[in-house]
Amino acid sequence: DVFGWRTADGRRVERALGSRTSLPSGADVVLDLVVRNRGTGHSFPGGTLDSNEGWLDVRLLDEAGRVVARSGALDEDGHLDPSAHVYRALFVDSAGRPIDRRNPQDIRALVFANAIGPGTANLAHYRLSVPGRAGRYTLDVRLQWRKFNRRYSEFVFDMVPEAFPGHTEAPRLPVTTVARAELVLDVGVDSADRATQTSAEAGSAEMPEWSRWNDFGIASLREGTTRAARQAFASVDELAPSRPDGPMNLARVALAEGDVRSALSHLEEAERRAPGDARIAWLRGEAHLADGSYEEAVRAYRRTLVDFPRHRASLMGLGRALYLDGRHEAALTALEELLAIDPEARAAWYHKMLVLRSLDRAAEADAAEAMVEYLRVDEAAGRLTRRVRAAQPGTNAMAQDVRAHVLEPVEPDRAESGP
Repeated sequence: DVFGWRTADGRRVERALGSRTSLPSGADVVLDLVVRNRGTGHSFPGGTLDSNEGWLDVRLLDEAGRVVARSGALDEDGHLDPSAHVYRALFVDSAGRPIDRRNPQDIRALVFANAIGPGTANLAHYRLSVPGRAGRYTLDVRLQWRKFNRRYSEFVFDMVPEAFPGHTEAPRLPVTTVARAELVLDVGVDSADRATQTSAEAGSAEMPEWSRWNDFGIASLREGTTRAARQAFASVDELAPSRPDGPMNLARVALAEGDVRSALSHLEEAERRAPGDARIAWLRGEAHLADGSYEEAVRAYRRTLVDFPRHRASLMGLGRALYLDGRHEAALTALEELLAIDPEARAAWYHKMLVLRSLDRAAEADAAEAMVEYLRVDEAAGRLTRRVRAAQPGTNAMAQDVRAHVLEPVEPDRAESGP
């Protein structure tokens, strides 16, 4: 979803765009693109994030269909633009070298991982120097996918060329367009009939406007931009006053900002709209836990677990609330239930250690402490990522919370033709 744009100085912001918008010629603007994972029960991408490759191919085309600016192209050898917004993970070994040969035994540190969980969303920001020539342009955005990145395909071919009879180089794997969006840009035209279109035209039966705002808010909250998220969810609340999504997600923003009182107020309104919703109960548990109201937190988490008995976050919250309330045996039960689902939940092992110490079960507490140490994240390993981040600006961009890219101009003598 090409959701919005703003001038680089922040003085003008347009969101919930329709199929057409106007841009000031010669200005520097930032485009906000939202990608939402819908209808699946797993993250996108799934599988092996170090070798799979998803990315955004963003093109600006003129009236003749020539590509005048682009991010996310494949070069002549099939390698992806290193500055593209990608959906994959990058790890490095103990020497800071990228893990690109499916060699997980050498992984030492994570540079970045960009995947979209089920029902959540992702934001990509693109800076564009708007052409100085007035006219109609088209922004063409595609979510692309191929099973393996080119570097890995070449590695496999080099290792076992006999597996590819008739080929003198690694075969080019097919690229699938998973989703696509287009936006017409009227450059240098500010008349009312070319103004940004919103309301009914911006939404559809498949993607109502409140849902677009909700997706943008979710993605903004995930990248830590709470002000934009709050504004988005306020729009959701206004556009869909009977749905719990607006106040429920406003509560998420309030919790992220440490404002427990506002979070509980929003959750009261959400509960009025959707009585008994387990999602609201979980958020209520988080708010009460943060507020030190442990009995209320326990009741809220247990309500969520009625509908989602294997919800790990609720089991973790329940175990922590019970421990802080001094109910150690009950806390131990909740934590062990969580560890049966996820044996590598370090926070659960840590709280289990605390509970066992409180119960004077020293030997078991020592065993839990050993697991805490075993699962400890090596924070010093982050220094190993510096080399690859310094050498590859695109990688460094993907390692940030807010991922910003540039739509690079295409030279006239190298201008591509769409699509």
